[in-house]
Amino acid sequence: MYQDTDFGKEVLDGVSLQAEKLKVKVVETVTHKPTDQDFTAQITKLKGAGCDLVVMGTIVRDTIVPYATARKIGWTDVDFLGSAASYDLFVAAAQGGATEGFYAMGLTDMPYRDTLGAAAQGWFDRYKDRYKADPNIGAVYGQVAADLTVAGLEKAGADLTLDSFVKGLESIKGFKDIFNGPEVSFGPDKRQGANSSFLAQVKGGRWTRLTDPLNF
Repeated sequence: MYQDTDFGKEVLDGVSLQAEKLKVKVVETVTHKPTDQDFTAQITKLKGAGCDLVVMGTIVRDTIVPYATARKIGWTDVDFLGSAASYDLFVAAAQGGATEGFYAMGLTDMPYRDTLGAAAQGWFDRYKDRYKADPNIGAVYGQVAADLTVAGLEKAGADLTLDSFVKGLESIKGFKDIFNGPEVSFGPDKRQGANSSFLAQVKGGRWTRLTDPLNF
């Protein structure tokens, strides 16, 4: 199930490639617009196809509502798996435990202060003091991107040019963020940085890591 957007189609492409690799069949696909409110038809179609796993190219609201719809109509013997885009505090904390049991792939620890390491807890406190709100996963990703940028600038040196900055970024090896994210390395032919993520599940309204990072 995926958004009829470039993002959704990229998730579909990834699912299709992985299904081919695992020699399993994609028995049905359904789409929706990001603004859709009712997902009954899509969920009914997937249920009728006998799916035993539903992979979702969705983000936040269009993750919560279809999953809750499936559970509401009694379709409980199927797992739902989202991409890192649905690994979000709002998804886990959906009202009434509507997303309990939902799976998603994660890149870093979710910013629950009581589960973070000491360095990340300090960052959490500074963020909350400055913005008067708890940080979300977007704040985590932003901090990691900022730290990588600083690392690239430091490696580029004082005589900063575009070329020296690119070379500085390319020289980053084995970078580890404070949020227990994947190890990041760059190079002239390596722009992705990392190619690993972990499986997480909503338990008790919070994301819980189920695996160590998996390389893809």
